[in-house]
Amino acid sequence: MEFYDALKLLAGRAGVELKPRRSIHYGEKEYQPSEKTKLFEINNLAARLYHKILTDHPKTQHARKYLVNRGLKKESIVNFQLGYAPRSWDLLLRFLK
Repeated sequence: MEFYDALKLLAGRAGVELKPRRSIHYGEKEYQPSEKTKLFEINNLAARLYHKILTDHPKTQHARKYLVNRGLKKESIVNFQLGYAPRSWDLLLRFLK
C-alpha cells in the first residue's frame, strides 16, 4: 500500500477529512492519487450517503426498527456504517455530481 493510500485509510477510520489535491509532493517524488484511491474515495462517499439515509431520514424508520429487532445495537450500526439504499437508480450519481 502506498503512503498516501494508507494515510487516506487511517484518516477515514479516524473521521478526519483530508483536503483533496491533484498532486502531493512526498520527498522528491510527486504523488498522483491512483485509480484505486479515487475508487476508494467514491466508495467512502457512497457508504456515508447510505448510512446518513438510514440513520436520519424519516422514511427509513422501518429499516432502523428492523435492524434493532434483529438484535443490532445503534452502536453497531454506526461502527459498521450500515446504510439504506432507497429505490432510486440515480441517487448516488446525482449525489456524486
